[in-house]
Amino acid sequence: MKYIKTMTIGFLIGGTTIGILYWALSLGSWKFGALYGLIGGCLFGIGFPIIQFIGEKWASKKLAQMDYSGKLIMGGGANHWIGKESVGGMMCLTDTALIYKSHQINIQNHEMTINLSDIKESRSRHTINGLLVIMKNGAEEKFVVNNKKKWAKAINKALEERETKE
Repeated sequence: MKYIKTMTIGFLIGGTTIGILYWALSLGSWKFGALYGLIGGCLFGIGFPIIQFIGEKWASKKLAQMDYSGKLIMGGGANHWIGKESVGGMMCLTDTALIYKSHQINIQNHEMTINLSDIKESRSRHTINGLLVIMKNGAEEKFVVNNKKKWAKAINKALEERETKE
């Protein structure tokens, strides 16, 4: 189902963008723009799910290589905002911590472990895939993840379970 959604979004965004671009370049020939928009939409609609599938396979291999302790709740690709740079990498949530590790092609490579005891709450941001983790000391960490609501719910659930254990 998620690939159909990605296909549709890719078709609409890619087709519209390419259609408008070719319409503008052809000095107003809407037929030319519509034809290339349809072709471009099909290519984007097929290409986006393929790229997403490959990315998910790559992410699961990288996640298996991460060093973490505790029970793994969820994990996947994530970007961590540091200043104006969105640093790509992997993130996993365990029953004790939220762990992020950047991949090697970033300017600001880093690893970060946030103990659940330091987290106040997590919620989705008002961006497409934005996740906000709010610390008890008031600091905020911003991430970009797939399924931001699922991540926020999982983090908050892990926090609740941790509190009931104490």
